[in-house]
Amino acid sequence: HSFPTRRSSDLTDMFRQKNKLSSHSNLNIGTNSFKLKVLIFIRNYFLIPDTKVTWIPFALFKAYKIFRKHHIDIIYVTAPPYSSLLLGVLLKKIFKIKLLLDFRDPWTQWFDVYRVWESPLRKKIEYVLEGYIVRNADKVIVTTEVMKNYFVKLYNGKKSNNKFDVIYNGFDPSDYSDVQAKHFDKFTIVYTGKIVTDLYSPQYFFEGVHQLIAKQPELSENIQIIFLGLFPEQC
Repeated sequence: HSFPTRRSSDLTDMFRQKNKLSSHSNLNIGTNSFKLKVLIFIRNYFLIPDTKVTWIPFALFKAYKIFRKHHIDIIYVTAPPYSSLLLGVLLKKIFKIKLLLDFRDPWTQWFDVYRVWESPLRKKIEYVLEGYIVRNADKVIVTTEVMKNYFVKLYNGKKSNNKFDVIYNGFDPSDYSDVQAKHFDKFTIVYTGKIVTDLYSPQYFFEGVHQLIAKQPELSENIQIIFLGLFPEQC
């Protein structure tokens, strides 16, 4: 079942699209307008853990009707957005059924990497939320051993090690059954994916290649770099 999001979509779009306040933005607040600073303040202190939190009341109402009509045995919730995890634990408490969490990406572990502009109070609240949700889950799926060890050590200890499972990111081989390998005459470096300049800018990679070719100009005729994916206009 899908839950309604239309009523809260306008507010979410205002933060995410017009003002670039998605969870992947590392903003320099000092260079932004007063309006943007106000929006950052609202997001920092009221929209916790993310702007999708405005969706929870409507989703909870819809879920309640679904649960009353159907026999539900387990709640499966994936994140991000992390507000969906909050919805999951609320449903678990209301209907007394099992909750399975699937972390496609880390949550609070990313605070020191790219969410440095957020307030310390907000981060503390999210630490508390994450701990409460993870402790109340019956099973937690993560994508790396590092994430698993983080949760085991911080929230549950060795006794509940079997609560966490690792399912690595992968692909379906059948999607590539008709794909033939491409061979190049030049030494080729291929990057596939997307570039988020605030998180992993290609600047230093290009600077390194530039320095290499400056020292060995002959390489410019024998090397090529291919980027495939989504990139912001400034790249």
